[in-house]
Amino acid sequence: LSLLTGSEKVRRLNGKHYNNQKLFEIVDLMKEKQVPLYVYFSFNLPGEDDKAFRQTLRV
Repeated sequence: LSLLTGSEKVRRLNGKHYNNQKLFEIVDLMKEKQVPLYVYFSFNLPGEDDKAFRQTLRV
């Protein structure tokens, strides 16, 4: 699962149109079904600033 970033704004700027709530719903469903889960993040994305980076760390 490629989260990309914790910032919904930066995610939209990079062509990903899902919000954090939807992402957590998917993660919960995968855990419930015992599907192995690996999450990937990207850093230094276009539009990412210090605030967006910190949002990613919190997720």
